[in-house]
Amino acid sequence: MEKTRNRIVVQKKQGNHWRFHFILGIVFGLTVGSVRSHAATLVSNLSESVFGSQTVFSAQWIATAFTTGSNAGGYSLESIAAKFALATGTPSNFSMLLAQEDSGNPGATIETLTGSQPTTGGNKTFTSTGTNLDADTKYWVILSSTDSAPDTFHARTTTVDNQTSSDGWVIGNTGRKSTDSGVSWSNLSGGLTGFLRVNATPVPEPHEYALLMGLSLVSLAIVRLSNSRNDSKSHGS
Repeated sequence: MEKTRNRIVVQKKQGNHWRFHFILGIVFGLTVGSVRSHAATLVSNLSESVFGSQTVFSAQWIATAFTTGSNAGGYSLESIAAKFALATGTPSNFSMLLAQEDSGNPGATIETLTGSQPTTGGNKTFTSTGTNLDADTKYWVILSSTDSAPDTFHARTTTVDNQTSSDGWVIGNTGRKSTDSGVSWSNLSGGLTGFLRVNATPVPEPHEYALLMGLSLVSLAIVRLSNSRNDSKSHGS
């Protein structure tokens, strides 16, 4: 009888131990899931009408601005897409750059995004390393190349200011061009601007993390208390 009772106690402890870790996993998963939103399209004008294209090669870079929304914690950049026409020749040295704002023009480069060469027409997506974007801040997307004519890329442009936006994000309505590899910039003529789609994740503020972690700790304390009471009942029986 004593051996049987001891075996039952051990089994109950193992069951409580398993339940504790199971609930711990659930709580941890809910906490992480609550503070990490999925990346979403926060601004895009890719569905608007095309009005010509601009050549992108060593003698001409194109830039389009966007301004982030008001989320106090900022945003984690996932990707940026642009629209292209069929390339001329065989260019192979295209880069999409994310740059700071500098007195109305693109400034210092923040990041070079990763993607395939946009030699075919259509929307092409370039991936970020997760660069942090500040709230209510203007950034520039630069389409650049070191190829020489006649090997050139072609970035589609539009005169339509409409866009699909979330959280107050905005795409600039006048693009820029540079004929000296980004040293100086001037407006694209005719009110042209580039096509963009920006995907990013709002970053929670520190107090949101603290609140969720506090709730997690309370939940774990309740589980431990429940297990402790079960253990006490087992010893008393």
